[in-house]
Amino acid sequence: MAQRTIDLIRCLCSYPGTDCQQCAEHCPQQAVSQRQIDAAKCDNCGLCTAHCPVGAILSDTDYDSGLNSVRSLTPPVLMCQKASHQGFPCLGFLNRRILWALAGLQPLAIDTSRCQECKPAVARWLAAEIDACNDALQAAGRPLLKLVKVKPAPATPPAAVGRRSFFRSLFKAASNEAQKMAQAQKQYQYAFDPVVWLEKQHAAPCSLFPGLKINSTCSHCGLCINMCPEKALQFNSGQLIFTAQKCSGCGLCVNSCPAHALQLLPEYTGQQEIH
Repeated sequence: MAQRTIDLIRCLCSYPGTDCQQCAEHCPQQAVSQRQIDAAKCDNCGLCTAHCPVGAILSDTDYDSGLNSVRSLTPPVLMCQKASHQGFPCLGFLNRRILWALAGLQPLAIDTSRCQECKPAVARWLAAEIDACNDALQAAGRPLLKLVKVKPAPATPPAAVGRRSFFRSLFKAASNEAQKMAQAQKQYQYAFDPVVWLEKQHAAPCSLFPGLKINSTCSHCGLCINMCPEKALQFNSGQLIFTAQKCSGCGLCVNSCPAHALQLLPEYTGQQEIH
């Protein structure tokens, strides 16, 4: 059973006048209701994580470590556990900016061959995100994401063992199983904010990231800076500095501006200093 919860302190619902429903709207199992996740309905696809603007979804999957492990594979391949035990429970947590950051470091492959049969909503989501990422990679002159199908590793025939070795292995297996059960009882949960992960990868901004525009009605009150949950805005020498890599497009800055001076753009224009 999947273990997912929503960090209500981190969630956009903790901000006045904000009613974000991204996790509920994009959950194919309708497992999210009133900021609660029904574990019996949740299939651990990760689409709520992909759509949450502020990384408020806690899960039993350590996405951060998993993504770092992908980079150590030769060649690096994103895959689910149906393809390999080294894979993720599901690839639905990915978005175009995560794919861009990984593909910017080295050529990247992804196995989505089982998604349509397993989780159609994830298949549709990944197809759109891969296409968007490939458009940006092509514009930057980088190798495109390669679609592959990972073959399961062949089963290794069991070796013949003696009576003493058999009982030693039996006792060891029982001990390992007990340890696994004890670990399962702890029910670890991990926070994963794609924006924080992107910042650690030093991902270069491109058209896949949001942009921001400011008009002359800005009074430099600084409310947008205080409201931004990802700290994508700051003042420097009288100028508002926008860091596209940190922007999740949540819109809090736009909605909270008393002068209605900000406009969120669908694509980053390359402008970092906005007067």
